[in-house]
Amino acid sequence: MNRRQVLTLAGATIPLSGGFLGWYWLRTPGPSVPDNVDIETLYYQEDVFLEPQMELTTDAEYYTVVRSRTAIEGNVVDDHSVQEFLEKVSFDEDYLIVVQHGMQPDPDLVLERIERTTDGLSLEVAADHPWFLGVDDALTVHSLLIRVTDHEHDVPESVALELESYE
Repeated sequence: MNRRQVLTLAGATIPLSGGFLGWYWLRTPGPSVPDNVDIETLYYQEDVFLEPQMELTTDAEYYTVVRSRTAIEGNVVDDHSVQEFLEKVSFDEDYLIVVQHGMQPDPDLVLERIERTTDGLSLEVAADHPWFLGVDDALTVHSLLIRVTDHEHDVPESVALELESYE
C-alpha cells in the first residue's frame, strides 16, 4: 500500500469515528420520567451537605426529600454550581431529592428513571463508569441533586431508591 492510500484511509477513518461517537452521544436518551413531571439534575462529586448524613463506607447510600428552602439553607456546601442549582428550586412548585453514595472517585451518579408508585416515587440511579478502567481505592461521597416539578401531584409521601453500583 502506498503512502497516499494510507493517508486517505487515516483521514477518512478519524472523522467517521468521531461522527459516530457524536451521533451515539446525541441519541442516548435522558432519564425516563412520568408524564407531567419535569426534572433537572446536578451531579456533585463530593458530599453536598456540611454535616455528613451517612457513614462513609463502600456502597453506603443516603437519600432524602427536601420540601422547603429552610430545611436546606445553611446545610449545604458553598459551591457556585450547587448554590446556583438551589436558587432555581422554587419550593412552591418544586421539591428536591438528594441522593448520596459512597464509592470510588471515578464513576458519576446518573438518574436513569423515575416512576410513580401508589404512595410516591421510585428512583433508579446508576453509577456511570468512565470509559477507561482505572483503579482508585480512595472512597468519597458522591451527591446527585434532583429538582422535581410534578404538575399533577404534591410532594410524595415516600420515595424508594434503587441504586445500581459497580461490583
